Amino acid sequence: MAIDTLTQTITLKTLSVTPNEGESWTTGTTKSARKIGEQNLPADYTLTEIQVDCRGITGASGSNPGIIRIYQFGRESSAATVEISSVGIILQPINLVVAARYGADRKVIIDAWDPDTSSPNNSCSIKGIIGVAGRPYFDTGGGKLQEVV
Repeated sequence: MAIDTLTQTITLKTLSVTPNEGESWTTGTTKSARKIGEQNLPADYTLTEIQVDCRGITGASGSNPGIIRIYQFGRESSAATVEISSVGIILQPINLVVAARYGADRKVIIDAWDPDTSSPNNSCSIKGIIGVAGRPYFDTGGGKLQEVV
């Protein structure tokens, strides 16, 4: 039996304030201030890839990268991450289940994150585009997910 892969684009909601050319947008250090975007998904998904088109970066290096993470609201410990240390396209395979059994609204959060409290990247600056790929699923009960075909 062949399984077709379906693609759903996750579009982050437009910010009410958008920086003009040459201006900066600063993501702060508190949990809510580090949020880049959020989206409620219409169905259960397994997110399979984070894509970052990094067009500019300062204050980060290979040993001290900027980190973007994605997780279902309330499940930060299961977050998938991508490390960014230079310009270019980064494709990070992930396996992140977003399901109604973990939160009925299936809210996905994307934020800036740094696990190292001794040398945080609070001054790291990243400019680019973030994309996420995934496959829809439905819950068959008993904690089992079935791919939509």
